Amino acid sequence: MNQNICLDIINICLSLEKYAAVLYGEFADIQEAEGNNELQKFWKEMSFEEFEHLKYWTQLIELAEEDKILNIFENPIQVKEELENIKKEIFELIEKSYKENNFDTNTCFSLAYRMEICMLHSTFSNIFHFIKITSEKTSPEDTYKAHIDKFNKALNKYTEKTPELEQAKKTVMQLLEKAQKLRKS
Repeated sequence: MNQNICLDIINICLSLEKYAAVLYGEFADIQEAEGNNELQKFWKEMSFEEFEHLKYWTQLIELAEEDKILNIFENPIQVKEELENIKKEIFELIEKSYKENNFDTNTCFSLAYRMEICMLHSTFSNIFHFIKITSEKTSPEDTYKAHIDKFNKALNKYTEKTPELEQAKKTVMQLLEKAQKLRKS
């Protein structure tokens, strides 16, 4: 795979993962300010899990720089463009919440589910699977379902049920199931 495109793809994924980690940390700070210790603990845990994934991306950057990553994408240029669009859309959506200073519990979960939908893009699945089959270490692929299960449990416990949140939850679960089926085939 062209080394520059591969590095670009990995760096976009890294920036999305890092953004999720920071965003979830900010949600924890918001909950701390509001005195909601349970929800603060949840967001801190989610932030920590996202930060843990950053070490995988750092390792992948090193492999890409050494041109040791196989061509795992049918069309790397298209993948890069898709990821750039996803990144732009999610950043704009979150920027809108910052401008409106709208971070109630439902909004935080809505933004988080949108971040997780981004990270269920097939690129992430392909790369996580690449990590799993080329390394003896665990991969985010091994723990991602548990990560999503924590989101779903917290969503049910802390939010007001809305059609948007229920649809986001359903979408994440469908994408996760699809990714798992693809890995098995």
